[in-house]
Amino acid sequence: MDLKTKTSHSKTNLIISFCAIATLSLAISLHPVGNSDIFWQMKTGELIMETGSVPEKDPFSFTREGKRWIDQEWLSGIFFHITEKKLGFEGLSMLSALLGGSLCAILILGFSS
Repeated sequence: MDLKTKTSHSKTNLIISFCAIATLSLAISLHPVGNSDIFWQMKTGELIMETGSVPEKDPFSFTREGKRWIDQEWLSGIFFHITEKKLGFEGLSMLSALLGGSLCAILILGFSS
């Protein structure tokens, strides 16, 4: 087998691997919203969009209202809020599938070079 044929097989294998992993990740990632934290993350995202700042005190809980709070997931809350507002809960499922597929693509491209 000459070098040109070998390169051609290598590219074909890469494309087949990419398609297979992308399809698998789409199938795994495309599911109904099931994370119970998603609702407070979306509400926090909405609050951040309204106020223009990340809250430093807990505005939601009954037992810790007004206490110091560090929201480590504030950016995802904004993305979730915008996605749900524009596309509904189906959009959140599509976002999950898109992120899963993107991660697989990055991994494949990273290992192939």
